[in-house]
Amino acid sequence: MGPGLLASLDLGGQIAFVVATLAGVAYMYVSILWKPRHASHRRDHDCRTLGCPWLKDRPR
Repeated sequence: MGPGLLASLDLGGQIAFVVATLAGVAYMYVSILWKPRHASHRRDHDCRTLGCPWLKDRPR
């Protein structure tokens, strides 16, 4: 797929294809690695007023 598809495109198309592929890979990488701190991660949730237990955790 790769060499045949890229060979059929002109230079601008090849650049656009590579940029779109890199953007897609970066988006998937960030979306896989992004995890909220805890299950109740919402904008209306305030850990300081609700006293979430992980606030008391100390780094080891």
